[in-house]
Amino acid sequence: MPKETETRMLPVLLTPRELQDRGRALSAAYKQYESIEAEKKAANADFKESLDSARDEMNRLSEIIKSEHESRAIECRWVDDWEHNVRRCVRQDSGEVVDEQTIPADERQGSLLS
Repeated sequence: MPKETETRMLPVLLTPRELQDRGRALSAAYKQYESIEAEKKAANADFKESLDSARDEMNRLSEIIKSEHESRAIECRWVDDWEHNVRRCVRQDSGEVVDEQTIPADERQGSLLS
């Protein structure tokens, strides 16, 4: 025995009031969409900044590993070598000379008078 009634989704002509209500709903949905898009852009900018920072750190560490060196603050001391007329900058951790300069003439004259 067939059913006597059933419910189906069928087109219905909207009243002017219903059209107005759907227009308001569309406007609200559009504003919500724009708001979500703005949040997405802000989040993407944050993610981009975080990813760029992580990539920079990976590149920095990769260069250190490749060169097997990294720059560090090392205490150095200038030592005058009057015999060779030079002033040397010496690393205090290894004793290595990292810079050498000629002692200026005015300073050499002063040492002779002292």
